[in-house]
Amino acid sequence: MSLLLRYAARGSGRNAFQTLQCLLQSEALLRLGVPVSLESGQTALRRTQGYQLSPLRGFSEELRVVASALSEGDYHHMADETLEGMVEKLEAYVEDNDVDGGDVEYSQGVLTVKLGKHGTFVVNKQTPNRQIWLSSPVSGPFRFDHIEGRWLYHRDRRDLLLQLEQEISALVGAPLHLQ
Repeated sequence: MSLLLRYAARGSGRNAFQTLQCLLQSEALLRLGVPVSLESGQTALRRTQGYQLSPLRGFSEELRVVASALSEGDYHHMADETLEGMVEKLEAYVEDNDVDGGDVEYSQGVLTVKLGKHGTFVVNKQTPNRQIWLSSPVSGPFRFDHIEGRWLYHRDRRDLLLQLEQEISALVGAPLHLQ
């Protein structure tokens, strides 16, 4: 909340008040578990009241409260099954394609895929959020939720395994099949 107040305080006069009002309404909706896009809230405010608000850096993408229906035990089972399945396939892939500087390591819920000059992928469990996180040298960081039996990125529904297949295949130049 203090971040919201600091952001609104950067403005002046009525614009700052309108920004704060928009942010507080969004905060109230978030507490109720309602998906909120601060960017679309600004757009609506701009249309209805004619005020130009500066964009919210870091908050322009949809914010939402994710309450996973998975129990901790179910989460560990599904995440471990996914990661362990990936380890076997990635080890074989790196060896079969003789990736220079390639290495696959898995320990305590963290999978590290080193592809030499192509960079390093890190896939890890985030138990408190019931998510799997990906750090990619190609596309950056992502947080995947278990939705409909797959690990999906909630903003655009991209699949964890498919994303890794596409990115690693493009870097190495050989098809990878994780699914």
